[in-house]
Amino acid sequence: MKGMIYVADIDRKELKRNAKINLKRNYWVCVVVTFITVVLLGGGYYYNKMNIEKNVQDNNINIAKNNDFVETNYNSSNSDLINELIDNILKKKEDNNSLEKKEEFQKKYDKGILSGVVNQLTSKEISIGFINSINILLSKGDINSFILSLIFTFLSVIFFFLIKNVIVIGKIRFFLEERRYNTKVGTILFPYRIKKTLHYAWILFCQYVFQFLWDLTIIGGIIKSYEYSFIPYVLAENPEINRKQAFKLSKELTNNLKWKMFVLDLSLLGWGILGVITLGFSNLLFFNPYKECIYAELYMNIRKQKIDELTDKELLKGSLLDIDEVQDTEYPMDKFIIPEKKIRKWLNTDYKRNYSLQNLILFFFIFSFIGYSYEVMIHIVKDGVFVNRGSLYGPWLPIYGFGGVLILVALKKFRDKPFKLFLSAFILCGFVEYIGAWLLETFKHIKYWDYSGYFFNIQGRVCLEGLLVFGLGGCVFTYLLGPMLDNLCNKINPKIKNYICIILLAIILGDYGYSTVHPNIGAGITDYPE
Repeated sequence: MKGMIYVADIDRKELKRNAKINLKRNYWVCVVVTFITVVLLGGGYYYNKMNIEKNVQDNNINIAKNNDFVETNYNSSNSDLINELIDNILKKKEDNNSLEKKEEFQKKYDKGILSGVVNQLTSKEISIGFINSINILLSKGDINSFILSLIFTFLSVIFFFLIKNVIVIGKIRFFLEERRYNTKVGTILFPYRIKKTLHYAWILFCQYVFQFLWDLTIIGGIIKSYEYSFIPYVLAENPEINRKQAFKLSKELTNNLKWKMFVLDLSLLGWGILGVITLGFSNLLFFNPYKECIYAELYMNIRKQKIDELTDKELLKGSLLDIDEVQDTEYPMDKFIIPEKKIRKWLNTDYKRNYSLQNLILFFFIFSFIGYSYEVMIHIVKDGVFVNRGSLYGPWLPIYGFGGVLILVALKKFRDKPFKLFLSAFILCGFVEYIGAWLLETFKHIKYWDYSGYFFNIQGRVCLEGLLVFGLGGCVFTYLLGPMLDNLCNKINPKIKNYICIILLAIILGDYGYSTVHPNIGAGITDYPE
């Protein structure tokens, strides 16, 4: 009837059924993508492990005073840190010698993400980092730690705006394509490949600010969270959309559907509870990718129903996404709105390639440095101090390098079989880590890591959650990091590359020789109980 307004609907059963079909078709790739984005967006393994270890350590070390024990809780929140800051200003800290009096406290499983403790990283980490920097200066008078903490805070700001926010669009683009195409893990780099990083960062920053202000009203914050929820989706569909257009399209798409979207979220609550019961396993291996498939299906479903009544419908350029039949090919980027010649070639993630010896040597040092930086950062954030991690003195942890290179070389035949690759990396890296720990403990009589207290650990040398991360990390190396690094290394002049490899090998061999006689030991490096 003329003049009648069509009201879109949400069929939850249909959405979930289609989402399961899409997930099943490309299951392990979806798991790897959500694993990567959970680590970057929600803290994941790195931050959970860091926060839990800190909480367990500090909560289990009591300050003895007059035969009473005062628990010290570092479950970092803004209010706690502000209170601590005020205490530091108004009164002196307790004598540091009192910290030497500790009570031994042990539990069977009291560490790691699998202990059931969930500490999600949120944007408040930025403000916490800044306040903690001041606390370090006031309480310890340690200018070096203060500067390191400020540097980390600055890097956190950069990370939040240019990676944490922007990678959301890459994740969404992956799941929009995955509905109908054979999509690679590298699709999560979509914002960076099309050179729209700053454009996306600005719009999502505006969304963050507006959402924060609406959250102050509580109810308004809930409503606006649904109104803004499709902003990243329309940006993933058309990168040329500006801020006002993105907000307007999201508002029109969600109009009269916010309650139904809320009910859809409520219907998924059981999966969240199951995640708690299974200590995060069900989230990692099913719910996270399943939820993303549901939201991608939801967006495309609403888009199809409302396309004709949108004010700026011509801005939605994803006609190749809105098809009914599943294609046995990748998404045709040559037909994308941005010309292919303007897309960054070095971010191509074609994993079906052979790696040269020189590049593998460089990979070894790059992976070793990444592992080193990761563990050093843990101590900077956790303790506010720099710790030169590892058995060597240089900025590298060879176990990460060996693991990464072995995955790329030894597991080549599994590249087209994500599950077998995951399982093989799980076993291979676990073997490397266990043997590495055994060799160090047997011949150097030193412990450089200890997983005692982690769920399903083997003599403290390996643990289940670490092996899961190795398995998924192996997929990241294979489908994302390896191809990207190969593209970059291939740009180096071959002669210069040879010299770099020779110099690096000579330095690390010298480091091995020196550390054999003078092991790198100390607080934060080898201070594990025998």
